[in-house]
Amino acid sequence: MNIEKNIINIKKKISIAAYESNRNPQEITLLAVSKYKSCENISDAIKAGQYQFAENYAIEGFKKIQYFSYNDKIIWHFIGSLQTNKTKIIAQYFDWFHALDNEKIAKRLNSQRSHYKSKLNVLIQINISNENSKSGVKLNNLNDLVEKIINMPNLLFRGFMVIPAFESDYNKQYDTFYKVKCIFNIFKNKYSTVDTLSMGMTNDIKAAIHCGSTIVRIGTGIFGVR
Repeated sequence: MNIEKNIINIKKKISIAAYESNRNPQEITLLAVSKYKSCENISDAIKAGQYQFAENYAIEGFKKIQYFSYNDKIIWHFIGSLQTNKTKIIAQYFDWFHALDNEKIAKRLNSQRSHYKSKLNVLIQINISNENSKSGVKLNNLNDLVEKIINMPNLLFRGFMVIPAFESDYNKQYDTFYKVKCIFNIFKNKYSTVDTLSMGMTNDIKAAIHCGSTIVRIGTGIFGVR
């Protein structure tokens, strides 16, 4: 497995998809999903110029943050569902939280984020495929949650994240992501802090970028099959 080569290939895919949709590739962040991956794997990615990493589990992520604490270039994202007893780790050590979907978690993150740190960047996870098994806020509750978050002084509402139902057909991927794009544009026009759309993984990166994604979350495409 050549992590550097994989990163180069993913960046090429990002650039091609960006140009196809008349976008600047520099507007799209490659987020390396490093859950279950070793610090050695992450080090290889860093050597290839990758500095943004995502974890799904609080304790595992905390250990990696501690290990790489000497490197202040790294930006850590938490993208998994969050239990209330783990919010303090996210609030104290991570830079981004992508999966906010309820007020209780938001309140805990806000109260546990130090006033001496920059605000915690948060994305609201939308359950766009309306799956009961998936996390994420339903569309009819979205506006209410946004209104509550924007008044929390230690959180910075940046936009949305989605994990749609798996779909291999490009047109169906596009249709789902386009719905999210329309929602994103409504809130972007309403709130000056909204600038981030986290959607697209290894299998649907093209459709996501065509629909305006600003962060693509790539695990398998960089680190191989888990």
